[in-house]
Amino acid sequence: MYSRTGDWDVTTLQRDYPRIAARLRSLTSRRCWWEIGAVCELLKTQPEIIELKFLGAVMDREWEGERLNGLPAPVPLAPHLTSITIGQVLHEETLTALFRTSGTASLKNLRLGFETIDDDTPRASISGALRLVASSLTHLALRAPSKASPDAAGLLDEILPLLAHLEVLEFSEQADGAFQPVPIATNKVLSVLPSSLRVLRARNVVSFSTSRLLAMLNEPSGIPVLEELEVFWAEDQPGHEVQYRQRHEARIEEACRELGIQVAVGRSEVGLAAW
Repeated sequence: MYSRTGDWDVTTLQRDYPRIAARLRSLTSRRCWWEIGAVCELLKTQPEIIELKFLGAVMDREWEGERLNGLPAPVPLAPHLTSITIGQVLHEETLTALFRTSGTASLKNLRLGFETIDDDTPRASISGALRLVASSLTHLALRAPSKASPDAAGLLDEILPLLAHLEVLEFSEQADGAFQPVPIATNKVLSVLPSSLRVLRARNVVSFSTSRLLAMLNEPSGIPVLEELEVFWAEDQPGHEVQYRQRHEARIEEACRELGIQVAVGRSEVGLAAW
């Protein structure tokens, strides 16, 4: 894909990307913000595509998602699509319109980030859309919103029971610019991990404690095939519950050795690997 300087919106495919004529297997858009209508236009021209990476945002400012979701179930435009990455999901109908239009039978890998989870991008719309990929998804990566919101906490707890075939879970929490924790899980999230999970990676954790992780490892029947565990906690914020206790590190590592789980735990300000 050719590039331009700076950020821009892709609202109509033929106006903003008139040169896409080749049959693509993979598309990476690094900076621009795509309207969901333009994404659907793209998929109509690319039936063989297997990977989409929108590292800017996908949004629905023009209310096209509502129209698309109101249509009868369409023939999937991208039946071979296995991987979707979106740096920021914006607005209520966006994800559902993308999944319904592209088709979800082959989707295995999904990576999502958010600017915020609020009235414009409600939590219910995210979990509702993920029901459409529940039967195929094996790898999920979520990044917490950049802005604190009470609606974000517990999103992951709500999603995980839907994903019975999930094998790899990655998520990143954080503290926002005002040093307020931004969780997307709760302290109970480790009790709802799918039994199919092989890999768990978490960064900047603020939602659960080292004690909770130890409790999970002491009752391993809920994680029968877990092979890899990487959990790094955010720095504790004044006035908030302390989630990380260094004395637990050695106990976590010992429990993992006994269970044959590859382990790395500690503190880190580094988020998930760059998408």
